[in-house]
Amino acid sequence: MVISHIFVDLDECLVSTVFSHNPKKNRIKLSFINDFDRTENYYTQLRPGALEFLTYCRNIASTYILTAAATDYAQEHSRVHNLGFSDDQIIGRGYYMQCSSGTFHDRMYATKVDQYPNSILVDNQNIRDYGSDNLKVKMSFLGIKEDRLVKSREYTGGKQPPSFDKEIKQIEFILDSIKS
Repeated sequence: MVISHIFVDLDECLVSTVFSHNPKKNRIKLSFINDFDRTENYYTQLRPGALEFLTYCRNIASTYILTAAATDYAQEHSRVHNLGFSDDQIIGRGYYMQCSSGTFHDRMYATKVDQYPNSILVDNQNIRDYGSDNLKVKMSFLGIKEDRLVKSREYTGGKQPPSFDKEIKQIEFILDSIKS
């Protein structure tokens, strides 16, 4: 079995982005108009080594962004950080996810399932943590199990984490296990 696609999360994986009314040092400003015709400002920073990591992934398989954020938000990040994704290589929440309100909490679910079962997902969320619903929906959409999930270290800005070496080791482990 061959890996057909690698999907990489955007926020806290490739970039660190914060919503703020005040400028943030060493970050790029992104502005969006919300549903109420108000401007929302986000300040973003590319994780060190992200471009090299994407090159590594692209040498293995077709590589996409899969994000719980809006598609236009991810497209703008790709543009300002020169991530090299075309618009059709960016999959935002509107394509694969729905939310419904419940008595105790909102529920998220995949509107499309088992779309890319021979893929790998790189995401910073931990599947065992409370609030990992976005991750579970992504995995359902892709049709993968936990053995195809690469747990990325969370990026919150600055120079931490210093590289993608641990994520690359996890991908190599998955590739080796497929060969066996």
